[in-house]
Amino acid sequence: MTLQLIKKETTTATLKAMALITMTLDHIPAVILEPLIYHRSNVLSPGVINVISVFEIIFRFFGRIAFPLFLFMMVEGFFFTHDRKKYCFRLFLFALISEPVLDLAVSYTDFGINGLHIWNPKIQNIYFTLLIGFLSIWCLHVLLDKFQEKGISPLDIREKDKRIQSLKPVLAIIAVSATASLAAFFIKCDYGFRGVLPLIMGYLFHRYKATAKQVFLAILITICIFNFLELVGFLALPFIQTYKGNPGRKLNKWFFYAYYPAHLALLCLIRLLLSLII
Repeated sequence: MTLQLIKKETTTATLKAMALITMTLDHIPAVILEPLIYHRSNVLSPGVINVISVFEIIFRFFGRIAFPLFLFMMVEGFFFTHDRKKYCFRLFLFALISEPVLDLAVSYTDFGINGLHIWNPKIQNIYFTLLIGFLSIWCLHVLLDKFQEKGISPLDIREKDKRIQSLKPVLAIIAVSATASLAAFFIKCDYGFRGVLPLIMGYLFHRYKATAKQVFLAILITICIFNFLELVGFLALPFIQTYKGNPGRKLNKWFFYAYYPAHLALLCLIRLLLSLII
């Protein structure tokens, strides 16, 4: 049954659903299970704690699939969106909406309502990371288009007589990547430069006509350079191999954006309800 599903063509809607589900699995331990163990271990039996710990490992394991999928879809979105300005606006809007929700969900000092904090300057939500990444690949896109108009490509570095010229776009790529990485580092957004650089790598592979599988691998390998645990993302590869760019059943784009703050708020509410029981 599983093999038959993988052999079918994977649509954008399928990848989005996978990303949302695995992201939720990843956040259940962060918002509920970890604070439950940390702040209620004195009232929980060792057996219950062991069971919770097992679920935490399982959820975290499959949760590693989410981030490379989101970056892959953002690269796809960059090339196929009708309006990049509106795309940026949506990222910025939900970055603002999600920030207090993220802080309430993960910046706790207790399991109950007294431990909630609405502002934590030490971490900004993932939409800020995606916004910086999107702006960086947009900037690169404009610069590389200008070089292309002059007949200059970073790929020419492989040709001896064109290496000097090809260094110009290569330096542009390095400069944009460094600037975006520093911006992500200083505002302390989720994943930081480890989220920006894989997106830039995916964009470059897509721009120079790589297959969907190659784009995803470029993103995933770049992520794994900084955290080998992200290797779990390879589980999504069979689905990427059958992806042809077909949107499939259309998901409301606002739902896709709103899911991040909405599911964090729901998980936080569940934690508060559990605090009344445990």
